[in-house]
Amino acid sequence: MKKLLAALSAVTIVGSSAANVVSCGHDTNKTIYLITDTGKINDKSFNESGYNAGNNFIKTALDDSRNISYAEPSSADKIPFMYHAAVKSGAKTMILPGFQHQPFTKDLSSALGDDGTGVFIDGTPDGFANIIGLNYKADISGFYTAMSSAIWYFQTHKDAKEVKMATYGGIANPVAVNSYLAGFLAGIEVFNRLVKDEKFDDSNFVELKGRNLTAVRIQSGDGPSGPSDTGYFSGSFDAGGGKNISDGLVEKGAQIIFPVAGPQTADTLASFQTKGVSEYYVDGVDTDQVLTYPDYATHFITSGLKNIVGSTAVALAHTKYFKDDITSDTLEDLEAEGSIDPDSLTFYDSQGNEITNDSSTSITASGSDWDGDTVWFDGEFAHGGDNKISDDLWKQIHDFVKNNVPNTNDASAMYFADVKKGRSNDLLSQAYAEQWADKALGTTK
Repeated sequence: MKKLLAALSAVTIVGSSAANVVSCGHDTNKTIYLITDTGKINDKSFNESGYNAGNNFIKTALDDSRNISYAEPSSADKIPFMYHAAVKSGAKTMILPGFQHQPFTKDLSSALGDDGTGVFIDGTPDGFANIIGLNYKADISGFYTAMSSAIWYFQTHKDAKEVKMATYGGIANPVAVNSYLAGFLAGIEVFNRLVKDEKFDDSNFVELKGRNLTAVRIQSGDGPSGPSDTGYFSGSFDAGGGKNISDGLVEKGAQIIFPVAGPQTADTLASFQTKGVSEYYVDGVDTDQVLTYPDYATHFITSGLKNIVGSTAVALAHTKYFKDDITSDTLEDLEAEGSIDPDSLTFYDSQGNEITNDSSTSITASGSDWDGDTVWFDGEFAHGGDNKISDDLWKQIHDFVKNNVPNTNDASAMYFADVKKGRSNDLLSQAYAEQWADKALGTTK
């Protein structure tokens, strides 16, 4: 265990005058560094989740009470410098939250060398053997977000026959952003098919029979014209950038909106208010966003989630540096604490081939590393706390989907296979929502 004990001291890495310092506090574990995607570690999103994951890992797996180290680059062009600076300060493993690290995988690999590992959240290793890619079946998260929002709405609005729902993204990205949107639109289609089926009979959700969801879109036409289509994408993740698209969706009558655009969730909340809508709801994204906007807690139904904390902690245990010091019992603890279903994971090697029948891909395989692999984790949605979705309703919805929509993982696999084929534009069309539903339900319309 001695290699796991980093020196105790305050650390400051000073770069060029244009770069932010790397701040680590007074008592930190320097073997693990998180390099943000230019955001802050208290953003209640990817960066904070990655930071929490690292801290959870060293407490559970290493019995270390310190926090990990971190760097907050002031702009994307400063990110590569931070990789090298962190290694010089003692980093053996890095956590990289967000796809803005993708252009710098070569720099990352070079900085880490043969003994280090980068855990890249929402990215791929690009063929580099010292990077683990963590990806998420966000279409399933989007699907659950739509389904759960509809179920809660009709349970609490018993006279309503229809609810209008909408979604939009920040910067188009088929894996990290568009997948949420596609799943959300597919969830609307699946819901409508189920509750309009004359055979529909579910004791928990009998009041849903005959209800209807309408997907609100700003522009005419089936699907975006491209990644710059302002009817689907705001064009940034900057606060304020979602005003125009939010205004347009509210003017079209959207009652529930799912912004996949980080801080632009605030723009959507503001649009509802400035347009004088008295009752409105927003679904958060990536993390439990009701925690980010406590003053608007009454307007949040749920959030589509990526299990960043659980997946990152487990991945750290499967890096070259830590793998031999982590026992199977500890791996099982990380799996349980991270709420990870081991049967839902899918592994791909550096050539993009699925890895099967290999014991090293097990979460609890002690002594194995995932370096060079891309690991896909299942989708989920937030519940409990100030979310409208209670813990009990969350379980009921999971059971409902399991009994009525048996092939969601097959539909998700189809989506990402189609992404690889370059079908990034029409995957947000109504036609594709129907195709996803066909696959998920195992039926045809």
